[in-house]
Amino acid sequence: MAKVHLRGLGTPSPETQEFFAFFQGWAGRGTRHPLVGRPEEADLILFVFGTDLRAPLSAGEEALLAGRPGDCFAWDGKDHPIGFLPGLYAALPGHAFDRRRFRTYCYPVENRQVEAAWQSQPEKSLFFSFLGGATSSLRRKLYRHDYGRPDVFVENTTAHQEWNPHQPAWIERKQRYAEILARSEFCLCPRGAGVGSIRLFEAMQAGSVPVLLSDAYVLPEGPDWDQFLIRLPESAIDRHELPALLEPWRGRSREMGLRARQAWEAWFAPGVWLDRIVENLEAIRAARAESGLPEAHYRRRWAWWKFKREAGERVWNSLRRIRNRLRSR
Repeated sequence: MAKVHLRGLGTPSPETQEFFAFFQGWAGRGTRHPLVGRPEEADLILFVFGTDLRAPLSAGEEALLAGRPGDCFAWDGKDHPIGFLPGLYAALPGHAFDRRRFRTYCYPVENRQVEAAWQSQPEKSLFFSFLGGATSSLRRKLYRHDYGRPDVFVENTTAHQEWNPHQPAWIERKQRYAEILARSEFCLCPRGAGVGSIRLFEAMQAGSVPVLLSDAYVLPEGPDWDQFLIRLPESAIDRHELPALLEPWRGRSREMGLRARQAWEAWFAPGVWLDRIVENLEAIRAARAESGLPEAHYRRRWAWWKFKREAGERVWNSLRRIRNRLRSR
């Protein structure tokens, strides 16, 4: 059993506070590892990163990082992680992967609509589907292609603000998304703003076969991905080959969908989420100890990491403003 203490970065952003709520809600579902309120009581100190990239570190946080470097880890749910602390990253590109420091884990997913759709066990009436925002050039290429088939469903949902429950018809759109996902033999999971996609894990939850289209993404360790995941190169969208590439798998789609659901339950469901995170962090700590490099070795680069964190936020905000101006024309 490991006691876990959660920290934000400076004053936690609303997104980070939402992540805290996920952790706290899931900690009561049979996990072996309790959350504690004070770092002095904790075996693991988990810095949870949402959108608070530019938040200044408090004196207490600086002291924790300096005084207990071997116990401090990150859980980063952003699409564009800037890795410094060892830990788990939701959108980890291949060039950043390092089993001694940086590993992948899923986004904090608890989609009740998808769970309800899975429980209803609808008929798999769609060959494949994708509903998502235009957050990457890859997705925009997908939208431009007309497959000309009634059993293929592709829709640009950029206008639907997934994280805004005050938007009109928000719950109805989430229910529609979940129902289409559960009715699909295959769910396309193209990379979004980052190399990862939350859709990979929602497809598994819905018992749909995930079709990953992200050349740079590193899969989380644990599941036997070969049993249920189809991984295609991003160029398959350019060549409009998806129906031909997926057709040979249709005879196994039901079996693969069930295996995907079983893997989600074993590795990513709310009831096991915190336990799996702790397992990963303990494995990172052991691998780091074997490497012989103390955390103080990386600590010397802390100032550079803080500069990148702040510069990255400024660049990202500038690009977002340019994008919004172009879309408003």
